[in-house]
Amino acid sequence: MIMINNDSIKTYKFILFAFLFLLPMMLWLFSINKDMKSNNIIMYDEKEIDENLLIDSNKSDNFDYHLYVYLKKEKDEHGFMNVIYKLRITPKTGKIYNNVMVTAFLDESLKSAFAVQNFLGFGTDVSENITFDSFNKGLEVGRSTLLTDYYDIDTLKYFLIKDIKVKVIWKTGEEYVILSPENVELICD
Repeated sequence: MIMINNDSIKTYKFILFAFLFLLPMMLWLFSINKDMKSNNIIMYDEKEIDENLLIDSNKSDNFDYHLYVYLKKEKDEHGFMNVIYKLRITPKTGKIYNNVMVTAFLDESLKSAFAVQNFLGFGTDVSENITFDSFNKGLEVGRSTLLTDYYDIDTLKYFLIKDIKVKVIWKTGEEYVILSPENVELICD
């Protein structure tokens, strides 16, 4: 016959209650950690491009560039217009590019038209490890932002596509281009 004394019953109760308390606590902590990991801030390579290194995007030996700029001229309930930039970069050859990082820089004159006046660029996160190869034939990066009515619509259209510079860095090289007007498509609705 098994004898159980009061001390062992207290020990079992303590272990049971500790387990019942710690299990939900651990699940709660794991959920917080998961939420924090999913809310990482994207960090861009904000280092400016040396103007002397810029080439016309059509003269690139490495990549084809095409930028779509979508402007929704109709203002929302707060009086803002919406603009979306989508930059598509595809390799010209079958060469493999490892650790590709892309940053596009918009013209500084747009800063006063942006509702949120922060970094005038967009691109890949510096922590990403992107490879262009036979399976991944390119990259599309974008940005969506709100615009004030700082400029009239024709002036705004001009500045939205003016002097857009792109920096592409990969493991064994780098390229700095200014987008040619024929590589930029402004779509207004």
